[in-house]
Amino acid sequence: MVFQSYALYPQMTVEKNLSFGLRVAGLPKAQIQQRIANAADILQLEPLLQRKPAALSGGQRQRVAIGRALVRDVDVFLFDEPLSNLDAKLRSELRVEIKRLHHKLANTMIYVTHDQIEALTLADRIAVMKGGLIQQLDEPLTIYNKPRNLFVASFIGSPAMNFLRGKITGANQDKAFTAADLTVSLATYDAQEPLTNERDVIFGFRPEHITINDKPGPAGLSCEATVDLDEPMGADSLVWLTVAGKPISVRVDSSRRYLPGEKVHLNFNPAMASLFDATTENRV
Repeated sequence: MVFQSYALYPQMTVEKNLSFGLRVAGLPKAQIQQRIANAADILQLEPLLQRKPAALSGGQRQRVAIGRALVRDVDVFLFDEPLSNLDAKLRSELRVEIKRLHHKLANTMIYVTHDQIEALTLADRIAVMKGGLIQQLDEPLTIYNKPRNLFVASFIGSPAMNFLRGKITGANQDKAFTAADLTVSLATYDAQEPLTNERDVIFGFRPEHITINDKPGPAGLSCEATVDLDEPMGADSLVWLTVAGKPISVRVDSSRRYLPGEKVHLNFNPAMASLFDATTENRV
């Protein structure tokens, strides 16, 4: 098990921290040395074996903590928020190392985290939990693109998914989502159950699944909006607008800047949207 805190013995060197559990278990000295050498090679700890924890950086200490679990040669590893005490740069670096370690060892790793980026980048499967109950257990992209309920949709994703409350309208194959002066065709939406008229629903769409254009798009898939704020984020920007009386965000390329008050046209992609029942909050 790898804890949130490093849980290292400050008076012991890295080598002795790695070997402590093995020595207590009474393993032969040669076997202990072999396991330490293997773990140190995988985690790049060879130059640090004779140092004490006080002489290590946060990332190095966490690698030692991972090494203490690694030398036990177990089938299942449990990581309990191991990166939460590190700064952003170290978290990013160590996240890559843990993923490489997983690919190299091919062991089962159960990773507990509140950081959705860690979950999405590290996991083969994600269990999203609320109140001790699993809300959805699936592959990362399935959870991201087809969340099972409103909680999963709002919890996963940075920036967060946009939500608009409205109703189902239209007949037969011409079903649409309607909220205030907005109407979006649901012809390409992959519904899991029949869409009944006047049903109260929540229309969810991610900032990257909507585009901004200078000209109107196809009828039923486009609406006019006014820019409230342009938020540069480096390679891309978040543009905030008001649609159906609610603020929404759109992810765009940062090479195009938008000014507050500027009139634009939004194009929706219903195939990538999510509909939730307004009462049960389950995916429709």
